[in-house]
Amino acid sequence: MEENPLDKFVATIYDICSDKERGEPMSPLKKGSKLTENPKDIMLRTRIDQETAEKLEIVAEKLNITKSAVVRKGILEQFENLEKK
Repeated sequence: MEENPLDKFVATIYDICSDKERGEPMSPLKKGSKLTENPKDIMLRTRIDQETAEKLEIVAEKLNITKSAVVRKGILEQFENLEKK
């Protein structure tokens, strides 16, 4: 029986992503499983100056989160401030 190309691809990615140093393999995804409860499928593009870009980079590094997560947290914070007024 011929091997399914998708199964071969998933197995390859599984091998690449497993933590071989600690010997802990990545847990495999079940077919049809939802990747996230709240998919981030809307792309927002914005223009910022160099100073703001540097501040964004610093905040992301200090909090150890992505720049997108910093922006989402900032929007949430501003939204919560509006509700308090």
